[in-house]
Amino acid sequence: MALPSRDAVSRAYLFLDLADKCPMEQRDQCEAFMEAAIIFCRTALQRAKTKCKHHPAFKPWWAGLLNDPHLMFIRRRRDWIVKEAPESFG
Repeated sequence: MALPSRDAVSRAYLFLDLADKCPMEQRDQCEAFMEAAIIFCRTALQRAKTKCKHHPAFKPWWAGLLNDPHLMFIRRRRDWIVKEAPESFG
């Protein structure tokens, strides 16, 4: 099932794809695309939480996500990007 192009998950994939296509000479552009992907990924999670928080299966699903190392990475990196400084990707 394809998501609408304006959906946060679709935007995250778009920016990941753009980052992947950047040559090494465009490192700054690549990092900007990666930052945008992280921010849109976190946005998608927050929108899902808002939309689904009253569903009976939401709490166990969300609790499982909070322990997922991938989600922990997204949350920490997004907070750093938005509140502190641009991300540095190695």
